[in-house]
Amino acid sequence: MDKKPETELLVAHSSRGREASAYLSFIVDLYDELPAYSIFLHSNPEQWHNDLFGPQTSSILKSLRLEAVDAMGYLNLRCTNNPGCPTHINPNSPTQADIDNNDPRAKFPSIYKGIFGDEAQVPERIGGICCAQFAVSRARIWQRPKSDYIRMLNWIDEKSVPLVDDYGVGWVFETLWHIVFVTALTRDGSQGKIPDGVRVVQVNYDDDDSLVKALNGQQFLVITLGVRAPDGLHARITTAAGRAGVPYIMPNAYGYPISPEGVKDEDPYGNLVLDRIHDAQNGVSSSVTLPCGFWYEWSLATGEQWFGFTIKDRKVTFFDDGTRIITVSTWDQCGRALAALLSLPESGSTPALADFKNKEVRINSFRVSQRDMLDSLHRVLGTTDSDWDISYESVAKRLADGAEEFAKGVFTGMPKMLYGSVFLPSNKEADFAGTMELANDILGLPKEDLDEATKRAVDMVAAGWNPFAGV
Repeated sequence: MDKKPETELLVAHSSRGREASAYLSFIVDLYDELPAYSIFLHSNPEQWHNDLFGPQTSSILKSLRLEAVDAMGYLNLRCTNNPGCPTHINPNSPTQADIDNNDPRAKFPSIYKGIFGDEAQVPERIGGICCAQFAVSRARIWQRPKSDYIRMLNWIDEKSVPLVDDYGVGWVFETLWHIVFVTALTRDGSQGKIPDGVRVVQVNYDDDDSLVKALNGQQFLVITLGVRAPDGLHARITTAAGRAGVPYIMPNAYGYPISPEGVKDEDPYGNLVLDRIHDAQNGVSSSVTLPCGFWYEWSLATGEQWFGFTIKDRKVTFFDDGTRIITVSTWDQCGRALAALLSLPESGSTPALADFKNKEVRINSFRVSQRDMLDSLHRVLGTTDSDWDISYESVAKRLADGAEEFAKGVFTGMPKMLYGSVFLPSNKEADFAGTMELANDILGLPKEDLDEATKRAVDMVAAGWNPFAGV
């Protein structure tokens, strides 16, 4: 940087930060005249982390499909036999070794706030894929204002000095590029917590034009709505996505595999799910649903009306005899599945995203019964059956009680009905991992440890976690 550069060559704004400074300098200097696609690569012709296509970078570029960049906006170029976005950093709980070695992981909260702003709330976990080679669309870069990228450059040049060395700056951004280029839509006044650093666009769900504007340029829309979301909101969002030309929508239809012929007219929840899937198939967009079973940690920690457990009080209600096996998934597995799905090429070679147009991407973590859950809790807590208050209730009674409670306006009657229906012996989809083809292998999803997932649920309860406080 001390020498005058050749004409028209990019000059990095800082000598620190390895490739991160060069990448951000390119974005800042060319922000108003960016090409449709920007591909950020290390300069050497070969890299050890070019896995599937050999070490030559040229092979990676020849295999890159620009339609995949269109579909995802941001695309990590590391192609491995084990795709996904595993937990890479636990910012708020560094290991003692990290602290003793003065590792950047031990200072990550300060680092994160320096990059994304002092008001940023640091995520509990950050997943990531090495090695800072990626493609990103112009539309995705523009979803952040230029000032954000300038702040990041300033952090590299000035504020990073007491925290990390030159190599460490590059490593930090290697773990965060996917957060830099991800966008979340949320309504005005939402209480939902989105990791700070993720680009957030607030929209007015009552203003269709606001939704369309926010969705312009998006290739894949993931919808997650709370149970108290207004009627018709899902359809409004999918209609706006169609107007904006969004090609793929993952509807708010998580849970168990579903088909029209398997849903009765008197099943309000099943018909709601079918309607949401139909909403996503709007003539412009295609649906991609993610049947994953019940969320394991959520359902185990939330209370008796869900999986029958009250962990804090050491109580459990077994449905029938408690041995009915169902399919469930962890939050981490769902996140890995979505990340891996969006790492597939849009079309062409198989597997591809287009393979799942208007279809289900069935995944799972475990096939478990309530008895299995209690045994896992024993291993985690060091308890036995004698330490628990174990009761039994027929699924039929639970369904009837839930329906009566819900009709009287008692909110928890709804999960009683919903969860009870899955534990019915006649429910053919309840253990779909044992009877239907899964996408786990296609997506490279790992085998998980049941007790580790149970421990997360126990920790949630101990921390006072309650998603329905005040309901």
